[in-house]
Amino acid sequence: MDLAWWRKHYDDTHGFAGEKLSISKGARGAAIVDLPYSGNSGAGALILAHHYGARRIIMLGYDCKYAPDGKRHWHGDHPRGLGNAVSVGKWPEEFKAAAGFVADAEVINASRETALSCFPRQSLEDALRSRAFQVRGMLGLGDNIYQRGFIKALPGQVFLETPWPELYRDLPNVKFLKRDTTLRTQKKNADKFEGWSRPPANACHLQVRYGVGIFDGMRDCFGREPYDMDLPDFGSSPVEGDYVVIRPVTVRREWPAESRNPLPEYIAEAAAQMRARGIKVVSVADLKSGHEWALEPLPDADVRFHVGQLPVDQLLALLQHAKAVVGPIGWIVPAALAAKVPGWIVCGGNGGYNAPELITPPGEHSLTFAIPDQYCRCTDRAHRCSKIITQHNERFAEWLDEHFGKSPQLVA
Repeated sequence: MDLAWWRKHYDDTHGFAGEKLSISKGARGAAIVDLPYSGNSGAGALILAHHYGARRIIMLGYDCKYAPDGKRHWHGDHPRGLGNAVSVGKWPEEFKAAAGFVADAEVINASRETALSCFPRQSLEDALRSRAFQVRGMLGLGDNIYQRGFIKALPGQVFLETPWPELYRDLPNVKFLKRDTTLRTQKKNADKFEGWSRPPANACHLQVRYGVGIFDGMRDCFGREPYDMDLPDFGSSPVEGDYVVIRPVTVRREWPAESRNPLPEYIAEAAAQMRARGIKVVSVADLKSGHEWALEPLPDADVRFHVGQLPVDQLLALLQHAKAVVGPIGWIVPAALAAKVPGWIVCGGNGGYNAPELITPPGEHSLTFAIPDQYCRCTDRAHRCSKIITQHNERFAEWLDEHFGKSPQLVA
């Protein structure tokens, strides 16, 4: 904006590696940017930020008035020939004009002292806390349990696209946007919810994705570390007494991932061992003919919820109160991690996406993984991975001894 200053200090800019921009064709060494404004440079910086896509702008240091002692800069006055804020009295009106050019953005004046009244005022701390985020979340139940810790770490208001709003019901700053999905269990849950909000204006948009590892990928998306994994308190369990939750091996027509599945006989023999020891086994699935089916042999169980009888809050309450979980990789992995429930997780293949170190947080956790002898680290959902686990039954017995003692008698 200040062409005279630029000409005077041009030689001093050679060490600056950033982009140099000007609205003036006479600014040697600077690229021309077409802005609909030619007033003071502070307002010009505001419009420039908007020009490059910013839709939430926090202003700092926009006092726009002389100090009580008459000082015009935080530094000394400019040398003769350069202006020293001689038009400061015009700046408030110039900012009002600039506000019209950024009307579709949220502009907050977080300056400690300011003569401007055309933008809402907040402290910097409050402005950062009150930032609005619109998050295009992932769709799966397990995906949402993983991303919950990152959602909790976001400051301010969060508008989350999810088919599982129940997973965030204890977070007062999170509102929910309906996400269209054709996947059966997700759509069934979303259709029951009635508290949807409308998308906010001028929010910061985030798209959640996995990377090579779940947590590394989400850190890149959110730009921050997550809070510890947890779940809301879903209340009492729908099953009385002590029990273990087991997941049979299933295939979904709408999203087949057969390479990830373990051999179903390992889950079946784990169920048989537990029942032989007097441990109550509760098996959960959402099976529907032609859509999702269990692979034989189906594990024996004392209680079966196999046709989606449990809504998600009761399903997770069941898991929160379980003594342990047993099953293949799927939503029970993040649910057990978040609920701090011990688990025996039987791996199949597809380890390029599902290896234990890629789906668990760093450090100690509650899960034990049974890994095939020749663990396949492919990323192909249809690959015929080797899934043999030598002495699985004996290894599971040792795990039971560790967690339940050699002669467990869990009272139903």
